[in-house]
Amino acid sequence: MKINTVCEDLPASDIPSFTEPECKPNDRYRPDTQGRFLWIKGTVNIPASMMESAYPLGLNISGKASMAAYIGGKEIGRNGTPHDRADREIPGLIDTIIPLNRALLHEGENEIVIAMSGHKGFLSLPNPIAVLAVGPFRDPTDYVLHRYLPALPLLGLLIAGSLYFGLLAYRHGDDRTNLLPPLIALFASMQMLTEISRGFVAYSYQFHDIRLALIILFATLGGTCLLAHVAARFARPQMRTIVFAGTLATLAVIYVTQSYDSKAAFALMTPAIMGAIISLVGIRKGLPRSKAYAATLTVGAFAIFKTTSDFLDVYFYYVVAALLLFLFFQQLQDMAAIKAQQAADQARTDRLELALAEARQKQVPSAVAVKTSGEVEMVQTEELVYCQGARDYVELVVTDGSRKLHGGSLTELEKSLPITFLRVHRSYIVNTRFVEKLERDASGSGTLSLSGGETIPVSRRIMPTVRKALS
Repeated sequence: MKINTVCEDLPASDIPSFTEPECKPNDRYRPDTQGRFLWIKGTVNIPASMMESAYPLGLNISGKASMAAYIGGKEIGRNGTPHDRADREIPGLIDTIIPLNRALLHEGENEIVIAMSGHKGFLSLPNPIAVLAVGPFRDPTDYVLHRYLPALPLLGLLIAGSLYFGLLAYRHGDDRTNLLPPLIALFASMQMLTEISRGFVAYSYQFHDIRLALIILFATLGGTCLLAHVAARFARPQMRTIVFAGTLATLAVIYVTQSYDSKAAFALMTPAIMGAIISLVGIRKGLPRSKAYAATLTVGAFAIFKTTSDFLDVYFYYVVAALLLFLFFQQLQDMAAIKAQQAADQARTDRLELALAEARQKQVPSAVAVKTSGEVEMVQTEELVYCQGARDYVELVVTDGSRKLHGGSLTELEKSLPITFLRVHRSYIVNTRFVEKLERDASGSGTLSLSGGETIPVSRRIMPTVRKALS
């Protein structure tokens, strides 16, 4: 639609003649309705093919405005209620279409008058009206959603990657900076959800500013996490200073950029450039993987710069997905290195524990002094099957089936037994040489079956230790 004349500061009650002093020739591609009420007059060229086609026609409007359209002085439809007073305006939808009756149109130039106002909202956009055109009648949200359909599979991958690698980073290692790549994926997912919400929800135009602010917020948070991740890898001592300076630089770039699509794009591009510079410093220091980071971040920043105008609609999700794929691959390598280091540490610990156990075993006597009725009898520990404690004595069961009473506590006796004996219950110590089977029941406790046919209870609290000792 070609806009010829724009009238400002006229009442909303009557259609003007467009000869009033307040009416001026249009000098903008699209009118700026923000904070004002306008009457506009424009023309639409309807070709013969459109007049003869079978599909219905509509006036497509996409932008921050309420509006009412007129042909030949007759209202043909409205989106909200425009008004010269802010308190009288009813906000319209951000995307809508008004059906056009072909009986009101003719082949060639058709004059359309539109009343528009945009008093609601808190952001000032350089182009608040994106679409004002006549075309086939279709649900505007279908058109918007169609633009984002290729990105929907990536949305699922971003969410899955955020959850999987976030859980992986949390469970392995104490370095919480490993959570930064999953956070980047999370913020990218939130940004994508906010972006495509326009295709799922027909919302009033005053909420468009909130949507744009959230998109920029999530892009900034994702970019900050990216910079923090690179700084943690190649300049950890200066990490806080780098993140603080990078955040200030990003906010400054966002502030001076006019287009809100560009603001969101630069919120990621600025940290990517700074991350590439930090990676170059890492190359000079000879740090591992610094070349891969420098190359990836440079290519990513260049892709954003070359495609800024279409970045959010088309390329953003692919660039972020490729970047996250690289980061997750690096994280997998980090996790593998951590796991290998933990295995090596555990092997050293096991060797040390074995050496200490052997040393203790040499110091433990091979027989236990059993005190009963004023007499002392020596019982070889290798002949002890298990010990059952009572309040002030312990019953010792030996391999020949005999039972001997020992005056003393089970805890004191445990200290004098070799490492082959295992406390499996508060009342039982078992010689593991005679254990044949361990069974666990639904409650978490269990039972030990011994070679002599005896069964010994295993408490639920000690069950994990018993299973590990017998494995």
